[in-house]
Amino acid sequence: MEQTNTKSRIKDNKIQKRKSTRDEIKISKKLVIGIIVIIAIILAGFFIYKTITKNIVAAVNGESITLKELERTYNALPLQYKLSVTKKDVLQQLIQTEVVYQEATKQEVVIDREEVDGYIEKLKTSLGAEFANSLKEQKLTEQELRENYEKQLVVKKFLDENFLNGITITDEEVRDYYTANSKSFRIDEQVVVRHILIGDATLAKEEQKAKAEEVLKQANQENFCELVEKYSTDPGGKDNCGEYKFTKDAQYVEEFKTLAFTQNVGDIGIAETQFGSHIIWTKEKIPTKKLSFDEVKDKIIEYLKIQKGKDDYKKFYETLAENYEIKGYYEG
Repeated sequence: MEQTNTKSRIKDNKIQKRKSTRDEIKISKKLVIGIIVIIAIILAGFFIYKTITKNIVAAVNGESITLKELERTYNALPLQYKLSVTKKDVLQQLIQTEVVYQEATKQEVVIDREEVDGYIEKLKTSLGAEFANSLKEQKLTEQELRENYEKQLVVKKFLDENFLNGITITDEEVRDYYTANSKSFRIDEQVVVRHILIGDATLAKEEQKAKAEEVLKQANQENFCELVEKYSTDPGGKDNCGEYKFTKDAQYVEEFKTLAFTQNVGDIGIAETQFGSHIIWTKEKIPTKKLSFDEVKDKIIEYLKIQKGKDDYKKFYETLAENYEIKGYYEG
């Protein structure tokens, strides 16, 4: 009997062991599955995060600065600046602008909305049909343009009131600068021209020249704008009667500048350039002049304040930035 009970206990122990092992296997499987799920969630979150942030290059208190904004700002720089300024440099400026803008908003800086409207209307008038094309090239909507300009005005007003106005420039300093930099305030002789470009790529050079001579025979001061609209292949001059104002050192082809300056006011002639035949009406010549002290005084004061405040501005900005969470995602 004792032997039977012993055998029974051994059998029960074996069954219990097998059951325990199965339970351990089940627990292990559950644990592995759980870990896999957690890893999957983490990875999914990581990829979602990367998808969300791949177009965000920085954030200031949660307000994003996008790659599109960085690219647009950098691409708008003149070529000479791109040679010495990196996209990281531009991003730092965008971050600083955002910090100052948020601080200005906190302090309820108010700007004149009419100034913004006037700026947009002035652009539309000066660019005409090119206004929409210009926005398209910059991948910018009119609303975004308006918001960017409003932001600039808010930042400028805040800096004027809280930083630049605290910098004192004496009349003597302004006078000294004007005297020492007198060449900077000289405007060389300028010429105002209107022109019609016959630069049809489907025509041979001789055909272009012949067509230009035919148009020249028709041209006079009364009908010149009509002929610009009808014949000119210069898109930049369609909406302003082909008018340009420039000095002798302007970045125009030499043949164009030479005829514009050498022919008398009122004369209309033809200049042949690599771009085609230009029918040029020399409309006005403006003699060399020096800007008076009163004309440039305010600009000099503004410039000297900026120069004087460079070192102080760093401290001013750093004090502001202490209250802002700044995150950068851009690695260049």
